[in-house]
Amino acid sequence: MPTSSPLVRWSTEMLPERTRFSTFREEFARLNLALDVIDHSGGRPRINVTYLPLGPVGVCSIVTTPVEFIRHKRHLKDSRDQFGLNIVEAGPVHFANAGQEHVYDVGAACLVDRGRLLRVFGPRGASVKFVTVPAAALRSLVAQPEDLSGRPVRPGPALRLLHLYLQSLASFKEPPSSKLASTVGTHLLDLRRSGRTSKLQTSLRSVV
Repeated sequence: MPTSSPLVRWSTEMLPERTRFSTFREEFARLNLALDVIDHSGGRPRINVTYLPLGPVGVCSIVTTPVEFIRHKRHLKDSRDQFGLNIVEAGPVHFANAGQEHVYDVGAACLVDRGRLLRVFGPRGASVKFVTVPAAALRSLVAQPEDLSGRPVRPGPALRLLHLYLQSLASFKEPPSSKLASTVGTHLLDLRRSGRTSKLQTSLRSVV
């Protein structure tokens, strides 16, 4: 039988109320996510995370009450050599990365270098979907993505197509087989199949 790609669903609601946020922060540290978490909810934080690894890429959805995620200088040694394309579904969300600082509302998106200092702040709560891509893989598609980090990506049909694709992946109730997960990851990385360029190949190149 083929093995499944691990689908992670995690919520602060799964934790004891008295120690909810401290336990959440400890779990973040245990998972080596190289981020500090600051609660701005007035003591009633709620954070829901869905993460689906798809071969070399990952698809994640985060829905949260007012919160701040910060990657300090001390975190950089544990950071991964990845880029993340973030699409805001509920905001506003403040992103600061690679010397850039912008506020994004619903439907807007930005490219983030996950190996550099980062601050993400949703003052009224937020919902964000994003896809993480290994730096080497993105560099094979886009010249010098570091120069685009922290900046808004172009709106348009390509971004909408990618958003719909991420929404469909986030709706999985069960983890896909490892074979299917690898195939989807390949699509997201714009690899060619059967001699044709995938639609997502055009989408990601157009977006960034």
